[in-house]
Amino acid sequence: MQVLQDHIKSDDATNATILSFAEYKIILGHTQDIENLIKQDYSIRGLTLRGSLCFLENRNDEALKFYSATVQQIKQKTRKRNVFLPSIHGFFYNLALLKNRAPENLNYLKKQLSLNPKKKITF
Repeated sequence: MQVLQDHIKSDDATNATILSFAEYKIILGHTQDIENLIKQDYSIRGLTLRGSLCFLENRNDEALKFYSATVQQIKQKTRKRNVFLPSIHGFFYNLALLKNRAPENLNYLKKQLSLNPKKKITF
């Protein structure tokens, strides 16, 4: 892991490498210093990771903002109305909606849970 961290700090690290490293650390629960790596990334993947990071750090309202921005970008990119976040990030998004307990978020959560993903979305 130290080799990867050193590579991330170098100038030749690609954005995909940085996001993969950030996702790896988020999944491990090592959230320290991740925000500095991804704070300037407004891609679908970057916003998703920022949402998950906020959720894990108990910043639920911020997490919902990032997840909502992600869903909007996916809708624009795919031209689909009913979209979901894949993998653990979708799970975190659903938990953030549940934790918020606002009626509109609970209704949206019910809608999300009723979706049957037909094909995998990668970003």
